[in-house]
Amino acid sequence: MIGATSRLEYTAVGSAVNLASRLCEQAAHAEILLDGRTVELAGVMDDDARLEVRAPLTIKGFSREIVCYAASA
Repeated sequence: MIGATSRLEYTAVGSAVNLASRLCEQAAHAEILLDGRTVELAGVMDDDARLEVRAPLTIKGFSREIVCYAASA
């Protein structure tokens, strides 16, 4: 929660939100980029024909390269 008792606003913060924002910036038109952890949590197999493995990305704010998968919207 952010704000005073008379006016409250809610927002999402943290590394997951930052990563999602950075992946959106890198995605092409009508493309969805997912990181490896999201693919794992969603139960999507690495060999799923709907996903295309991309080269790891160096993303601002993250010390390691992010393995990405692309899906068409």
